[in-house]
Amino acid sequence: SGKLTATPQPQEGVMYAAKITPADREVRWDKPADQISRLIRALSPLPGAFTIWHNKRMKVLAAHAIPGTTPGASTPGRVIPSPDGHLYVSCGNGSVIEVDELQLEGKKRMPASEFLRGTGIPAGTALG
Repeated sequence: SGKLTATPQPQEGVMYAAKITPADREVRWDKPADQISRLIRALSPLPGAFTIWHNKRMKVLAAHAIPGTTPGASTPGRVIPSPDGHLYVSCGNGSVIEVDELQLEGKKRMPASEFLRGTGIPAGTALG
């Protein structure tokens, strides 16, 4: 209707955002779980954050940090035993992340619990 007026952005504070590289997308498990969770959320679904499992890229499409510290979460990138069928991975500072959704290279996107029922990742497995 012609009622909007354009307002130019101020030049002050303008920054250049560098291109996201594959190295930026790889999950670094030595970081705290809340930082990893934010990286995954920022890159999902495309281009997607990833980790390596059995020499294949595994996109981590959804995950959340578990509050507090968890026993057995001493080595970043190790899968923690879970009797309830969840995929927990230890991160830096003894923190833990729960992977909610993933996609193995060449496969379809699926909930982590479904992936574990079909494929399984044994506790103690190193990711990355």
